[in-house]
Amino acid sequence: MNAIIDKRLNDIAEALKAKFSETALRGSGSARFVYVQANGRAAEASIDNDAVWIEFWDAGVDDDPIPSVREKTVNTANEAQTEIAYWLMSAGAGGDE
Repeated sequence: MNAIIDKRLNDIAEALKAKFSETALRGSGSARFVYVQANGRAAEASIDNDAVWIEFWDAGVDDDPIPSVREKTVNTANEAQTEIAYWLMSAGAGGDE
């Protein structure tokens, strides 16, 4: 895997780990991604054509994710961190995006 892509995913994971304990790097090679879960919601971030692709969903009954609620592509790791944190923290507060 490209070292720059790996660094971007590591940066995203480390920043989110400070706020959300259920943060992990998963997968390998070109299928590597950041997984984050909190407050009954989850998100995954991966690198796609130099952008950060994020998929958001609500956790299902058995903590299995239900189909994706939305997807978003952003340009930077900082934007990804902000979008993911907002999604996870807005659960139960009446926010959905």
